[in-house]
Amino acid sequence: MRSCRGLAPEQVFLAVGVVAGVLIALLTPPLKGADEPAHLYRAYQISEGAILAERGDEGVGGFLPRSLRDRWRRISTGPGSQRTLMGAWARAMPLTPSDRVFIDFRNTAVYSPVAYLPQAMAIGVGRALGLPSILLLYLGRFAGLAGAIGLVFLAIRVTPIAKRLFVLLALTPMALRQMSLLGADTVTNAAAFLLIALFLRLALDPAARLQGRFLVLLSVCSLVVSLSKQAYFPLLFLYFLCPIDRVGVRKRYLAAFLGMAGLNAVALLGWFWAIRSLYVSQRIAPDAHPFLQLGFIVSDPIRYLLILLTDLHQHGWSYMAQCFGYVGRPPQAFGWLQGAALLLVAFVDGEKQMAVGFRGKLLIVAVLLSTIGLINTLSYLGWNPVGAGSISFIQGRYYIPITPLPFLLLSNRRFSSAFRNDRFTLAVACLAAFVASLAIRFLVLRWYGA
Repeated sequence: MRSCRGLAPEQVFLAVGVVAGVLIALLTPPLKGADEPAHLYRAYQISEGAILAERGDEGVGGFLPRSLRDRWRRISTGPGSQRTLMGAWARAMPLTPSDRVFIDFRNTAVYSPVAYLPQAMAIGVGRALGLPSILLLYLGRFAGLAGAIGLVFLAIRVTPIAKRLFVLLALTPMALRQMSLLGADTVTNAAAFLLIALFLRLALDPAARLQGRFLVLLSVCSLVVSLSKQAYFPLLFLYFLCPIDRVGVRKRYLAAFLGMAGLNAVALLGWFWAIRSLYVSQRIAPDAHPFLQLGFIVSDPIRYLLILLTDLHQHGWSYMAQCFGYVGRPPQAFGWLQGAALLLVAFVDGEKQMAVGFRGKLLIVAVLLSTIGLINTLSYLGWNPVGAGSISFIQGRYYIPITPLPFLLLSNRRFSSAFRNDRFTLAVACLAAFVASLAIRFLVLRWYGA
């Protein structure tokens, strides 16, 4: 065991995350990530300095190079066409930035530029170098992957407990996939992990103080999470895990929270005001009307609560399977074994000197439930007919940013560090590598049948 002595959990994440992430980014055919074409359009638009999308006769989007759209439109995506798809893209159609056409990408047009910063910066460099559109896509993928790995690496280093749990959660097949492809989830998921880790540090580390660089990092991270996906705003309330003496007197303690929450609220309200004229119904949900839907919820909150609870009761296991799951259809046993391993690691991965107390766990439950409720409610507002009796278009990947919260409920001192840290970390490293290899195997089977 001497060879694994000193192996840090963040090093495990870095090694497995880089290798698996690069392979997933390379093996996944172009534009085959979740809504990846629309994310590419939005990232390209931001790379040109356009903060806001445009509203046109065809919808909401922008005037972008025709080749960004036509290159993949002309390629068949039917069964057995993936090798053809890769070959066609490999011919590297020139970008021809002067030949422009209005492209409708309404489902991503309202996203804040914050969610695309690393991808947009990389695409901007690629444009300056005159690279073809295929390379811009991969530059965006790799830049997002690098940014996400950096943020999660910092989260694992910062958190005082559950370091190995963070490793495994950040390397679940779906989390790996979202981290490796071009999309808004790349930054959002990683920043949410870092935000949770920062609150845990502030709450449990006796040496932590809310001042200086820590305060700046916490404020910036909370802004990134809130502006990327508004559904995760309740994570800010994890601040109250922190004892008052970490900040100072009670007035300063409350003032710090109100200042941070106010900053996030102002940023969100400012963004909503800026995009107020950009919303149009999605093509696959033409009967959705958010303001009328909100009126329905306010007028009959009990009925909506029953709709929400019924949806979670009927589809909760499906959401969870999607959140942690693989591309393709692996044997169900893999999911159960992976879940059991996560529970075991959460139970024993801690420190004898620190753990989340009972009041802290009640707060975590409140934040978890309110975030789930907000995720589902936003989907109900934007994707469902007014007064619909069920909630549609929810995907399990939306819950990835809050996956640490339910496992933190197992935090304890009694069974913490039940195994030697070096052996425990090595076992987690082997498990993470095994799960990542399975994810890649099923991805290859899904797209190439090999």
